Amino acid sequence: ENNPLLDLATVRYPAVALALLHFGVMFCMFYANSTGQSLAYETVYGLLQGESGLCFLASGFGTIVGAISGGRTTDILLIRKKRILTEKANQNQEKGAPCVDIVVPAEARLEAVWVGTILILAGTIASGWFIDKHISLAGVLVMQFVFGFGVCFTYQSISNYLIDVFPTKSARITGVQNFWRNIFGAVLVQVFPTMLSSIGWGWSYTVMFFLIMLSFAGIMVVVFKGTVLRKRYGPSAKS
Repeated sequence: ENNPLLDLATVRYPAVALALLHFGVMFCMFYANSTGQSLAYETVYGLLQGESGLCFLASGFGTIVGAISGGRTTDILLIRKKRILTEKANQNQEKGAPCVDIVVPAEARLEAVWVGTILILAGTIASGWFIDKHISLAGVLVMQFVFGFGVCFTYQSISNYLIDVFPTKSARITGVQNFWRNIFGAVLVQVFPTMLSSIGWGWSYTVMFFLIMLSFAGIMVVVFKGTVLRKRYGPSAKS
């Protein structure tokens, strides 16, 4: 049934909700950071509008490298997990256990999500305080590359995970991801300039740092308990 409200209701599943939360928080930080960086380059570092635009190449290159490496990493993790499970099944068969189908849990794709998230955290906190203390523009650009890399590395892990959880509804769950990330982004982009004028660059980015930490805790619950959560609360393979 093509009912978008039913698709949005996938947040009723705890494992899906926690994955979407981290996905949404991560991207709202990305949008807010993009807004903040354009202000920083021109007002803090005194760049012209054209020069400011060139500075976005740093995060742009980071997203490209992060997307490529993130996708390959999730595939490698899935292949490794299948090999481990196959070897274990073969050993059990040698001991007389019946033959079973090898099912790799979708959570295998999330095993490296901590790598991307740590890079996002590092890029966020460093960028904010570098700008706050007027530290070298080069340092900010390096941290923007790190930030962009971390965002798209993590994006690949979570996006592929959700598609594996809903294998017959890949287009719909992708639409759900985009809906929630844009809702989160719209809210933070509206309040972020006010945050900057009220508490400054360093503390604004520190607030974002702790928001990412909270959502990171949620996604790690999925990494370690996601299979259990899905068996108990759904979604099932037919959802």
